Amino acid sequence: MKKRKNYKWQKNDETGTMARHLRSDHGLGPEGKEGSSGGGQAQLHGYASDMPGVGVSPNYEYFNRVALQPQYRRVPRNTLKRHTQQAYYAYKSYLMEMFRTYDGRVNLTSDTCTSTYEEPFVCVTGHWIDDDWLLQKRIICFEAMEEAHNGFNIKTRIVSWCKNFHLVDKLFSISLDNTTTNTRAMEFLKEDPSIKLLLSGSLMHVRCCAHILNLCVQEGLDELRTLLEPITGVIRWIRAARSAKRIFKHKCDEYGFRKKVIALNTLTRWQHTSYCTMPSRIIMF
Repeated sequence: MKKRKNYKWQKNDETGTMARHLRSDHGLGPEGKEGSSGGGQAQLHGYASDMPGVGVSPNYEYFNRVALQPQYRRVPRNTLKRHTQQAYYAYKSYLMEMFRTYDGRVNLTSDTCTSTYEEPFVCVTGHWIDDDWLLQKRIICFEAMEEAHNGFNIKTRIVSWCKNFHLVDKLFSISLDNTTTNTRAMEFLKEDPSIKLLLSGSLMHVRCCAHILNLCVQEGLDELRTLLEPITGVIRWIRAARSAKRIFKHKCDEYGFRKKVIALNTLTRWQHTSYCTMPSRIIMF
């Protein structure tokens, strides 16, 4: 009989479901203590040791079948990748054919972003009304954009997407952030003879109202930054350091406060900025 291994879990490092499982089924407490008696390390099934290798370990597969889903079967990552790509290309072909025969106009929304690894991306979403008069929207492009984000390159990308999805004569409007590069891109697009626009493109460029409102709010919040930046620095430190989180939780328990997570600034979502919610959250502390 295969000898079972000993395992322990660290307090504050577990998910709630796993912690309850270890306590109720195995009597395992913090630092490997059984219950509250401190009677050594508990004996577990053996699946926890290989959990970091999700999708590889037989023990992980056993855990999923017993505890989560009896019909679970492990799928190799290459097979999953191949099936995902097949589904993507199949639906992309369906959208291309649908737009080719679509007798109407399509609106586009687009924006560029940079990942945490400083990799630039561009995303385009198409909006249209189907034959049942229902508003539909699909992401038709999400790809890397390594060239400079200037007006000409953005215009070139838009023309390429329209040609790929048969939208050169079906484009109604494009919603973009209110930036000079996007304005310049729309000027280039109006001069492109391959794109058929209504009323010479006078209705094409729609400036994002949320972005304009965001700029207004950020301008007003500049008056409060000198007061709230020190508090923001403390929140950033608490969220980044695991030891700081434990100290913060301990202090909340000590003084009878309910622990609340205070969000950091999200500059692109003005209604979720911590400058709007921070005063009501921190006043209790």
